[in-house]
Amino acid sequence: MSVTSRHVQAVYVCLQIALWFISLSVWFPIAILSGITSYDPGVFIPFALVTFALSLVLLACYKPVSRFLSRHLESNNATSIV
Repeated sequence: MSVTSRHVQAVYVCLQIALWFISLSVWFPIAILSGITSYDPGVFIPFALVTFALSLVLLACYKPVSRFLSRHLESNNATSIV
């Protein structure tokens, strides 16, 4: 409901948070299974760069998606009034 209402920014922030938490839960076991025994932050930089790239893609999609949703919401309101 909040995606089609005017809470697009809250949905975007929640998607960003979910992306980072999901990436932590995916990349950490992959790193452990691949034999990484050091927990230094520098070891996880390649994994963090992938997540950062996905985060930037999500950021790039924010404006077009919010415009689409606002147009879609306005068109639904206009057709329901008529």
